[in-house]
Amino acid sequence: MVSPEKRKLKAFRPVRKLPAIGAAVFGLLFLFIGNAHAGNRIDLKVDKTTLSMGDVLRCEVVVTLENEDSVSDIRQPTFQDFKVLDSQTGTQQYTSIVNFKVTSKKTTTTTSLLQPTKLGQFEIGPATFRENGQLVSSNRVSVTVQDLKAESGGVFYGDNAISAPLSEHEQQTPTLFLRLVPERGELFVGEQIAVTLYLYSSGVSVSRWGRVAIPDFEGFASESLQMPSDGDARRVIIDRRDFHVEALDRYLLTARKTGKQTISPYTAKILAGGDGLFGGRWYNRGTTPVEISVNPLPQKGRPKDFAPGSVGKFRLHGRLDRRRTETGQPVTLTVILEGSADINRVLPPKLPPLPDAKVYPPTEKRENFQQGLRLSGRYTAEYLVVPNRSGRLRIPPLTFSYYDVDERKYKTARTPEFSVFVKESGTSGDSGTLLSPTEKQDLVFEPGSLQPLHPRAEFRNRGERFFGSSVFLALFWGPLILISLLLFYDAVRWLRPRLSASGKLLLEREIRELETRLSDGKTASAEAFHADVKRWVYLELELRAGENLAGSTHDQLVEKLSKAGISEGRRTEAVRLLETADFLRYGRKDEAGRARLVADIKTWKEALRK
Repeated sequence: MVSPEKRKLKAFRPVRKLPAIGAAVFGLLFLFIGNAHAGNRIDLKVDKTTLSMGDVLRCEVVVTLENEDSVSDIRQPTFQDFKVLDSQTGTQQYTSIVNFKVTSKKTTTTTSLLQPTKLGQFEIGPATFRENGQLVSSNRVSVTVQDLKAESGGVFYGDNAISAPLSEHEQQTPTLFLRLVPERGELFVGEQIAVTLYLYSSGVSVSRWGRVAIPDFEGFASESLQMPSDGDARRVIIDRRDFHVEALDRYLLTARKTGKQTISPYTAKILAGGDGLFGGRWYNRGTTPVEISVNPLPQKGRPKDFAPGSVGKFRLHGRLDRRRTETGQPVTLTVILEGSADINRVLPPKLPPLPDAKVYPPTEKRENFQQGLRLSGRYTAEYLVVPNRSGRLRIPPLTFSYYDVDERKYKTARTPEFSVFVKESGTSGDSGTLLSPTEKQDLVFEPGSLQPLHPRAEFRNRGERFFGSSVFLALFWGPLILISLLLFYDAVRWLRPRLSASGKLLLEREIRELETRLSDGKTASAEAFHADVKRWVYLELELRAGENLAGSTHDQLVEKLSKAGISEGRRTEAVRLLETADFLRYGRKDEAGRARLVADIKTWKEALRK
């Protein structure tokens, strides 16, 4: 028994709203691009492309209209070879001001539940409408209907397994069960495969779960994979029943033994019903055994230096720290092997002995990290090569052979061949080939390897150099910087309430000036009147909400005012006043309409300030 590791299950969540700053940036971007992406369109999408005869397909047709008057004769797909079980239509209307023009967008979504009437491959779509007499069509979707039970004997793998029909074991508890889904049912020895545990629930509330018994994964090397932080939940329809499906646990398996391998059941306990804290009941559920076929690697084309476990995709790199040295002075050869495999189980290449140099055992480092549903690794080795003879030292390339599972063939990666110019130590001649005293290295033994040790610098004029050192600068400037930060913090705390109060006084003064100018009719042009009225309304809202709301769309304005505690009636009236000001700007000069608008703003202002 494994100690339960309980966690809160994550249900479907709506898309999070953009932060205020992101919404403002998006609004400005939308303002500048204008109608660059305007237009009418129609789209078609389905929730799956492969299903069985007993399965249900969800199809959505989304019609987006920005100029509804030019569109006519909207037609849904015929859904030939499918039976329509249900069809529902929903409409959403969006209104915004772009470049000081009121624009609207209408989105109509028609959702149909379809059941196939026969096996085969079918094309759904297109949906169409006519725009100014021209035919506009949606995309087409190809869907395959197959008898999954007949083809796979009731065992499913990959994406097909998510929406596969219920097995006899699952039909015993059809509202709550577990399903263990491998990516594939067949692979090569040494190849990686992810196995995911899914929880299916229908009509029952699930809040927590805990492990009871994990499969032993006999014949595989297993690694636990990290689950995504935002969960992996979806909805599927199986046998006309709506299921909430969530991924609970995931493992990466590396095949180590050929033949038919059986994964034993995964057992877990699930808290369902109630509110998940004080109510509900624990249920024990287990998966059915899963069989996977592991094939041996082909013998044809196998290199002589191929080692077991070298399966995947690999890259081999090599570099030298220098190309010129002296006898007795080492050069460092760094070899890096990267690949989509557990690097701890891979036999890396080794540098052979060199006739004209001493090669010391390498300093090795192995790192594994998760990339999606795979485990990747990096092997780094540093060799110290000490030449014992002058002339050209040749370091032959290192090779690494592996089996590429994607291309299904053997490959060999190699490093380049390196050549080092070695000068006799202590000889004169070309000064560019000799090492300076600071470049020369001593060799010291460390556990498991040899490492170069750079000589320490001499401490000449130590007293003079202390005043320019980092220690002196830290001791001298550190306290001064700390005191300055404390004084700045106190000044900000003292000024903040005073600046806030003075800001409100300035707002009220500007509001009085605008109200006087508009009441006296001193704004002759329509543009000046429009600007003064909108400025007046936005300043009143800023005084009440505590933030600058200019430039917000009407929807954003209503949302921000609601968060500020302003009543719905005052919010609606503010939007109406702004829309009236927009329409008066483009109309004829209407003195009576302007006077009514100013009077309405005064009435709204008095109600807003109560």
